[in-house]
Formats: sequence, C-alpha cells, structure tokens
Amino acid sequence: EQDVKQNEEIDAGETITLKVSKGIEKVTVPNLVGKTEDEAKNAIKEAGLKLKTVITQEDTTKDDGIIIKQSIDAETEVEKDSYITLTVNVLQQQKEGTVNVNVKSILNGEASYEEDGITVKKVELKITVGGDTVLKQDVDPRVESISQKISGKGTVEVKVYIDGILKKTQQINLNNTTSYTFE
Repeated sequence: EQDVKQNEEIDAGETITLKVSKGIEKVTVPNLVGKTEDEAKNAIKEAGLKLKTVITQEDTTKDDGIIIKQSIDAETEVEKDSYITLTVNVLQQQKEGTVNVNVKSILNGEASYEEDGITVKKVELKITVGGDTVLKQDVDPRVESISQKISGKGTVEVKVYIDGILKKTQQINLNNTTSYTFE
C-alpha cells in the first residue's frame, strides 16, 4: 500500500508512506508422532495449524491411541492455518463368538457310517480359527448341533474339517457377528 495514489503529483521532498508485505505467515509443524490424539490436537492449534481429518490404522508394534503418522513432516515450514491429517493407532479388541456345526447337514449322506445296520462309526470334526485348531473330537455323524466358542480380533477365518477333509470355510467379522452356523 501507499498513501499517495498512482500518478498523483506531489511536491519534491514530500513524504510518502509505504506498507510493505512481510509475506505469507509461516509456521513450523510440530512432531506429533507418539502423542495422544488430544495432545496432537492441542499442538496443532498452538502451532497455528488446522486439523483436516483423523484416520485410524492398526500397528500392533505401537501403543493404542497414539499418533503413528502425520500428513506433513515435523519441522516443515508451512503457511499458517494449513491443514494436517493425523493417523491414530487403534488396536482391535479381542472378541468372542460361537460357531455351530451341523455335521449331518454337511455330510448330507456322503457316506454311510452304519456298520451291521446298528453301530454308527464316529467321524473326526476339527474346527480352526486363523489356522489354530480350537476343536478336534470324534463325533456322531448324525449330530445336528455342535457349538464351539471362538475368539479373535476383527475378521477371522473359520474352517470346518471332517475326517481331515476341508468341508466349509467362512470369514467371520467378530466385531459385528457373535454366532455363525455351518450347515
């Protein structure tokens, strides 16, 4: 800015006042990694920045609820009121559920387990969750409901084997499913 208009004539020696811009105000981005979400939000505000969004991600090597990434590197100079995105570590919680297995329905007459018209030969039922065996027992092939408690974080893969042969596989999200039946 200037206090004399462009092309205006003035007397020699008269004072002209000029306003010179200091440029865009810059601020330094603080290191937010390792802070809690609240600590990071406060640091962003104090630094003259604005929070754009918070993203969640799971990193089992880090503590729950802390910042694991920031969209602008620490110690970077940016324009005041710039937006920054935070990534918060959210560890999934261990959840429980129940799987029910209808052995009779799964076998659906695949094989006869009667000997001499009387005795029923047992079959081996095995249930795995994420590759770990949670149940392995001999059962009557006519059984219609065997229940097994399972646990895990998030979505787990459950497999049902009969006599060592994979019969059923299902991805079960334990965050929103507490029971599933294999038939």
